[in-house]
Amino acid sequence: MPWRDWRYGTSKPRGPASLVLLGAWVAVELRVTDPLIDLRAASRRAVAPLYLASLPIGVAFFGATTATTTFMAASNHVAGYGFGLDVTALAYVGLATTTTIVLGAMVVPRLVKRVGHEPAVYSACAAMFAGYTGLAAWHGALWQVIAASSVSSFGMGLIASAMAVVLTERASTASTGISVGLYITVRAIGGSLAGAGFAALLTRATIAGTVIPREWAYVAVWLTCGLASLLSLLIVAAARLNRSAKPGRNPA
Repeated sequence: MPWRDWRYGTSKPRGPASLVLLGAWVAVELRVTDPLIDLRAASRRAVAPLYLASLPIGVAFFGATTATTTFMAASNHVAGYGFGLDVTALAYVGLATTTTIVLGAMVVPRLVKRVGHEPAVYSACAAMFAGYTGLAAWHGALWQVIAASSVSSFGMGLIASAMAVVLTERASTASTGISVGLYITVRAIGGSLAGAGFAALLTRATIAGTVIPREWAYVAVWLTCGLASLLSLLIVAAARLNRSAKPGRNPA
């Protein structure tokens, strides 16, 4: 799978203008009686940590997909790693990991009955952490990559289902749809940031005289996703501890 160096366009940076527009949008949303997104509801103690956790969840959820695919497609004779998989073989591997995502989502109802929604979220983050760190440590054989990716994908299936339910339970009745939608949006932002950052790393940390990424760059991607999963777990657990410390008070 060929790699191309990414070039930035010649347009001027729009960062300051974007920040001004964001500030104006927040001011409007806080003043109108029927806001598009109820920012006050989103900042409640019961749900705000979950939105914060959704950013690293997005990193773990989306960030390593392309990197893992290109790693498996790389030729071991040329790069010193990889398995030289063609498009069809990559599709079969993708089918295996996608199946585990579906299985993870299907397991959530039974898991919730046994331990509850929040422990299900902890289990999801732990599975993603185990899968990515395992992938960083053991990726010399194809079965190792498939096994580790399946573990992390199982955690993705768990988090996709369980996190939405936790938000629904904590949000007010009037803001349920907004809460879940905002979580999905922030998660997508995390995935976009990770995808751009990982692409920049892989296109710059290359073998001398080639455009082929070095093996350690892939390891860095997987470790970052693993750490993002662990960070998500810690944030959600801290939010739970905060609620448990004040049982007699309304978390809002």
